[in-house]
Order: sequence, then C-alpha cells, then structure tokens
Amino acid sequence: MADPTDKSPHQQGLQRYREMRDFSRTPEPSGSQSPPGDIFVVQKHAASHLHYDFRLRLHGALKSWALSKGPSLDPGQHRLASQTEDHPLDYASFEGIIPAGNYGAGTVLIWDQGTWEPLEGGKGDYYRGRLHFILHGERLKGRWTLTRQQDDPKKWMLTKDNDEYATQQDPLSQETSVVSGRTLEEIAQDRDRLWTSDQGEVASRAGFGHVPGGSLPAYLEPQAATLVEQVPVGDEWLHEIKYDGYRMVCRIDKPGNGVRFYSRKGYDFTGRLKSLKQAMLALPLEQGWFDGEILVFSASGGSDFHALQQAFKEGKEAGIVYLVFDLMNYEGYDLRGAPLVERKALLQELLPPDGPVRFVDHVVGQGREFFAAVCEQRLEGVLSKRLDAEYQSQRTKTWLKVKCAQRQEFVVGGFTESDAGRPFGSMLAGYYNDRDELVFAGKIKTGYSIDASLALLQTMQPYEQPEPSFVNPPSGEEYRNPHWLKPELVAEVAFVELSGSGLLRHASFKGLREDKKAIEVRLEEPELLQDEPVPPTPQPPPAFADRSATARRPVKGGGVPSVDDVHDVHHVRHTGEQAEAPPSPPPLSRRARGELPRPGKVVPVFPHERITREDIERYYEAVAPRMLPYLADRPLTLISCRTNIYACKFTKHATNIPAPVKAVDAGHEERYIAIDSWPALQVLVRLGVVEIHAWQSRYTDLEHPDRMLFDLDPPEDESLPWERLVEAALMLRIHLQEYGLESYLQTTGGKGYYVVVPLLPAAAWPEMTGFSKRISKEMEAKYPDRFTAQLAKEKRGGRIYLDWMRNGRGANAAEPYSLRARPGAPVATPITWEEMVAGARPAYFNLRNIPERLAALSQDPWPGYFELRQKLPG
Repeated sequence: MADPTDKSPHQQGLQRYREMRDFSRTPEPSGSQSPPGDIFVVQKHAASHLHYDFRLRLHGALKSWALSKGPSLDPGQHRLASQTEDHPLDYASFEGIIPAGNYGAGTVLIWDQGTWEPLEGGKGDYYRGRLHFILHGERLKGRWTLTRQQDDPKKWMLTKDNDEYATQQDPLSQETSVVSGRTLEEIAQDRDRLWTSDQGEVASRAGFGHVPGGSLPAYLEPQAATLVEQVPVGDEWLHEIKYDGYRMVCRIDKPGNGVRFYSRKGYDFTGRLKSLKQAMLALPLEQGWFDGEILVFSASGGSDFHALQQAFKEGKEAGIVYLVFDLMNYEGYDLRGAPLVERKALLQELLPPDGPVRFVDHVVGQGREFFAAVCEQRLEGVLSKRLDAEYQSQRTKTWLKVKCAQRQEFVVGGFTESDAGRPFGSMLAGYYNDRDELVFAGKIKTGYSIDASLALLQTMQPYEQPEPSFVNPPSGEEYRNPHWLKPELVAEVAFVELSGSGLLRHASFKGLREDKKAIEVRLEEPELLQDEPVPPTPQPPPAFADRSATARRPVKGGGVPSVDDVHDVHHVRHTGEQAEAPPSPPPLSRRARGELPRPGKVVPVFPHERITREDIERYYEAVAPRMLPYLADRPLTLISCRTNIYACKFTKHATNIPAPVKAVDAGHEERYIAIDSWPALQVLVRLGVVEIHAWQSRYTDLEHPDRMLFDLDPPEDESLPWERLVEAALMLRIHLQEYGLESYLQTTGGKGYYVVVPLLPAAAWPEMTGFSKRISKEMEAKYPDRFTAQLAKEKRGGRIYLDWMRNGRGANAAEPYSLRARPGAPVATPITWEEMVAGARPAYFNLRNIPERLAALSQDPWPGYFELRQKLPG
C-alpha cells in the first residue's frame, strides 16, 4: 500500500486521483505497486463517452491525457490531448470495469502498451511544454510529439512524426486488447477478472473460462494463420486440410438470440444460411462459439468456391456444409486459453459424424507426408496448428498455412474490351502495398464462361471511373481501351506464380469475395520458418495409427498418409489405389539458406529498368569496399522488396536472419540487425533487401553518435529551382564551419541532399539532437525565406525543410551507396561540393552509371572523413 505520510512530488500529484475515487467501490488500483521501466500505456475507456487515455511514466506517476479521437499515425493529423490527473503506476496494467457511481465509471481496455524514451532535452521538456519522444509499443511506434497549447495549459496536441512508422491507415480499426485479445463488450460481460485496491487482480474461481452460463461474448474475431513455405515438422503440430470456402464463426445462444453466423470481418451471414442455422440449433448445447469454414463439395470430393458463390446467388443453400475445427466457448466457459487438442476433443463429442455440420479431423506429426497426399488430391493446402495453442483473435505463428498452389485475393481495378465478341476481355488485378498504393499485378483471362462474363460485366460497370487507381497503370497494345474501376471489388484468383516483374502468370478467376474489403488486400508472401537441421536419410515413417484426434482411423497399410487417408480426414469417401507420396521437401527453403531464387531466370526487381536480384547483388558486391566502412556495426533499418519495388516493407529486428548477419542489443526487447562484411551484406541482398538505412552510432558505442546528418528536403510540388537547393546546402556548410565543423555531401536518390558531419563519439544523444535542432532553428531565423524547421508540410510555405530529426536515438538515414527502391534505381551517393555545383542532382547517380563513376574517381569524394577529429562545440 502507498504510505499516506509520503509527501514526495509524485505522491502529491496522485492526491487528486485518490480524492476522486472510493477504492472500496471501484476495482481501480490505488497506487500501491510500481511497475519497472519507463512504461507507457493507451487505455480505451468507455465512460460517459468513448475515448483513449494516453499515459507515460514520468517522475514516479503516470502522466495522463484523454484523446477523444484516439491517436493517429498520420503526421498531418493533430490530436487534442486533454491532460487529466496523474494516475498510479500500477494503473498501467488495469483492464476491467469501474462500477457505476464511481468517477470514470465504465469499461477499460488496454489498447497498447510498451516503453518510451525522451529525445532532445530529455524528460525535462515536459515542463517546458513540448515533449518529443519515441514509443516502442505493439501498435504505436516511432517518434511522437506532445505540445502544450498556450491558451490552456491542460490542452496538448499529440502528433506523429514523419518517420518509417507514419501512415494514413487508421490504427483504431484494431479494437481488441493487446493483453487479453478481448473487445470492450467482452470485458464488460466478463466475470473472471477482478481487481481490489489492496491486492490488485485476483481470480474469481479456479480453472479457466467464464462463469458457466453467465457470459457469452457478442462477437469473436477469428484467429488467422500465417502463410509459410513448408509444413512444420514434429509431433507438437497437428495438420488439417485447408478448404476453399468462406471462413465463418458461429454463435449459439438458445436462451437469447439463437444462432448467428459471422464472416471473418464480422458480416452477418445468418439470413443466407437458414439450413445450417437449424442444424446448429440441433446440437446438444445451449451456448457456444464455433469456428470453421462453409463450402460446397465438388463431385470429386474437393471444395468448389465457384459453386458456393452460385449457391448464394441462386439461394440454393442445401448443398452448403459447415466444417468446424475449433470451439472457443462452451456453455459460458471461455475455452480460448485451453490447449487446441483439448478444445477439439470436446468439439468432436458435440458434432455428428455426418450431415451439414461436420467435425474437421486432423493428423498429428508427419505433416510433410500429409501435405504431399493433400496436394496429390488437388486440394488447396494444409493448416498446421500447435497442439498446445491457445485461441487468439489475431494472426499468429501457432497456426500456419501452406498452399499446394498459389491462390490469393486481388482487387479488380479495371477490365479490357474483348476482340472476340465476349462481354469483356480480361480483368485487371492489383493489391495494396505498405504505402496504401494500388499496385497493378496483371490480367485475369480465364475462369468465367460467356454467361458468367456477362454477369460480371453487369457487376463491374457501376464502378467505372475515368482514371486508373493503379500507381503503375498498365499500358501497351494488350491493354488498349481499358475500363477503369473504383477499387472496391475483390476477386479470388488462382495462378501459377508471380513473374519476376510482379505480374500474375496463368491467372484464373474463382469468384468475387464479399467478406473482405479492397483496402485489406495485400500481397501475401510466405514467411520463413526457423532453420531446421537437415534430417538423416529418410526411413519409412511409423504407421499413422493412434495419431489422429481420437486414434480411431489408422492409415491403410501403414507408412505415409495416402489419398484415402486424406479423404478420411474430411469425411469424403474415395475409392482407388493407395498413392505413394513423393519425397518430403528439404527442411529449409533455398531462400532461407541465402540462395538466389530460380537460377538463370530473369527476375526484375525494378520492372521498368529490368534490374534483377542478380544485378543488385553484383552492384552491392562492387560498392561493398567503399560502403562497409560507413555502414559497419550500425543498427540497421532495411527496406526489402521480395518481388518488386512496388511491394516493399521495413525490417529492423533480427528475426531468423542467418549468420554472418549480427543480432545486436540496442536497449530494446528485440535485437537489431548489423553487418560488418560482404558475406553478411550478401545474405541481406539475397533475402530481398534493396535499401539500407542506419543509425548515426555504432553498437560498439551505441549511446555516443559518430556523425550528425541534416536532410535538405525541398517542397514536394517541385516549385523550388534546383539552384536554390544548391545555395541552401552551401549556406548550411558555411554555418557549420562557423562552429568549427567540416561537413560532407551526399545525394539522397530522391529530391534532396544529406549534409553529413563526422564526429568523435563523445556527445550523448540528447546533446547531439539538441545541437542539430539548434542549427536548424538558426538557419530558419537567419534565412526565413529559404529554410524552415517545421515538420508539418502545410507550414513549410515553399521553403526547404532542414530535417534535424534524423539525429535522434533510433532515427536512421540512407547509407552511402545504398540503392533506393524507387523508379530509376537511384543510389544515395557521396559527392564533392564541387560536383554538386557542377550539376550532380539528388537522383543523378543510379545503379547503371555508378560503376562508371567509381572507375573514373581519382580520389575518394569524402577525403579525410575517417581522419577528421571533431566534436560538437561546448
């Protein structure tokens, strides 16, 4: 308990919090515990109005602000943050209900949590009214700023900095707790988690789950599987057939609302599944939550997605079956915390052996042999799940999926006219990248009859618009007379592969999906499993007897699972000879071993320039001797483009990266990537890395940066003459020389230049960040018509933004000689000041002309860089 005689500042700051609450009536903590570290938490709070409470641990308490609109990841959105009373540190772990009659009565959900660290002037900047900091949360990451408003000291603005975590995507679409996975509604209904002011959280009863019959969540978001390249090995995994239908969760509440079916995005399908509703009502339970797939079986025993759509269209639901593979709630008991194998055992007891609702059986172990038999039967693939896995309403790696053939959703962004008398020629497909740009992915030529084409045309025509939504719209004779569509329709597509230029090969239309929004369609690429040892020469595996859910069906004849066994697993009869499974695939993919994909095949990462992965590797090998001295031992942020530059993502944490790449400790929970040799750089390139960004310090002395960097960022509208940018760079150089600091120049490969100042690693981060900010402010004051230190683009007014924020701990910039994942394959290139004056523009150097430049150099463009011994002025 807190000492009532404690008069320390943070206890005095909590006094108002305590005066406003009766801790005998509310489960909120009173301030008796102190979690370690500089924590932060965002709590979604359904009180008199829904809002988000943003809290930072600062000087012994949780400084707190209420955000009525919640946080935004868009730097252009400034969120009003109304400061409230300080809260005790143990409030950071509070998730539950504040009873009626108490201050703040309502439901509290932990929406995000993690740690934070101040930038520039440290924590003392809070008292000066502008706190700049980094968040390391599960949903909120990167640099942020809290700014107090002059007209009201209780009003602040929370703003996201324009860094690699900035996006226009709405983070509030994620509605579940990062701690429990529950929604506000589920927490409000829950009765198994209680708080007391003197003990904290206490269990209401032994065991897991809700009070029997006392609680049934209104909605449960389905768990999602991670796509991987191969089936995991080991007896800790069970394996199910992956079906081709609609994912559907089902809620049964016979005393209440009866039976409801919901898609994976929460759409209510109950009205279209009346027969299945009656079948679920016949099950021997009063309440429950089920997870499964609805589908229509084909004559050959597989699932037929097109037939499912036709059944919906024609209102003929008699052939639709519900294959159930999980049970999340039984008679009010929450089973999500129970092991999967136990949930399935109970599920099997509830379901009939045949009929419109069926149990999805599985096998345990021998996953690769099972996968081979599934693919031989031309089924979609395999779902592999850990036996001990809890049920989590998110994508996890305890559930994995492996596909026999490529099959994904794509956005329909247009169609072409037919020259053969058909209603239309081809659909034009695309997907959204990490920047929310619609990327063209090729044509869908087959998969529909004349009648189906006519129906599709009638569906597409209302979405026509004059301009394409693709960031890279197709052109050429084969795309003549295109009809562009609003990007709202989503198609299920089967295809052989994505070509090296990122286009679909042999794409076939399977149907339109009603259960997914277009903006959610992303290119789904397999993730790499952890490295596994190469097994000895394979021996005949043991019989499959006693390895299914109930050990009631041994494999015929022993050995590997056959086609017949695959049919037994999903209760579809099949007659014929047992097929011998092909050899198991190698345990570690060639990509994971760092080998180039498809030797000899042209794979353009830069489609328009026809630059392949091999070209990129040759480039980095050529520049490695020049690049590595600047790059070595720095924590890295990488931009990887597994197919092409229109489908890239950021990577900085060392997860499953093979040696000789290093995993270095940067003071966070996850380790950073670092390299110091060409073989390590080669591994990164072969794993798809195109751009390489790095910190301004090396991990050998992480807290003392050895360079300072300014990014001269001209206006986006390109209204500034290039000559003015040159003058600005020279002005900055002269200003730095007035402090006794020499600097070097680098093109960015984009629109501006970097001015780089080498330093002895003597000053700590706050000192360097504060000094660089001071320089930017001085340049703005000295040349107000040319420079601005304002991050907000709307406040720059046609001036050059002198970005000093790359000098904070964890901030990064493109390394010398790094490629940029942009059209033209530009390179961030060290140049001399004289070369800039002579005409070397920011994007002049690229992968094609760099070799000629390096061959012609008579001296290093940054002479004396590593010998220069300079420090920040005192």
